[in-house]
Amino acid sequence: MKLIIIALLQQKINYLLNRFDIEWSGPAWFTQEKSEKTGFPMVWTLQHFLPLDLGSHSSTEWSGKHFMSLSRKLYEKHPELKDMYQGNIHSHHTMGAFFSGTDQELLRDGANDVGYPSLVVASSGKETHAFAISYLDQFRQPHIIEAKTIDVEYDEVTENDWIKEADKIEKRFNKAKKETSAMTKYNSNQISVWPN
Repeated sequence: MKLIIIALLQQKINYLLNRFDIEWSGPAWFTQEKSEKTGFPMVWTLQHFLPLDLGSHSSTEWSGKHFMSLSRKLYEKHPELKDMYQGNIHSHHTMGAFFSGTDQELLRDGANDVGYPSLVVASSGKETHAFAISYLDQFRQPHIIEAKTIDVEYDEVTENDWIKEADKIEKRFNKAKKETSAMTKYNSNQISVWPN
């Protein structure tokens, strides 16, 4: 099995990896080409992705609720995505690209009849890309298959929409961080006012 990442999307991945020193994630859309012999999807191509979450140095998780609030506008702007296979993309930054125990669990949970694609990217490490799909067999048991080949195209291209997307997830991250900090401060003041 093979993954193809077109140059425009690799540049977007590089931009996000360079801008953020913590993990990020979001939905990703892929097309597939099936083997004429077996009918199994042997070639997957990353066609689009939308960063939705800035996590921490070791985790990231985007919510379906947040995605649903954005999906109508996204599908109006990119109606072709409706005909693609939706999966996940997330970064590991300097840890290298691999499927952790949590990533494998998400692959098993996302397994379906046509294949659930997942891409992990990193700015450094032994591997900078890892790709796998999960699917359910005839007994409804999940299986995970990792790509043996990842072809990354490189070209000089630029896209300003990436900056806007990155600004949005950074704004949400900073707002959540500020709310958590304010709540902690409020709680610590409350404790000092009302002793046990």
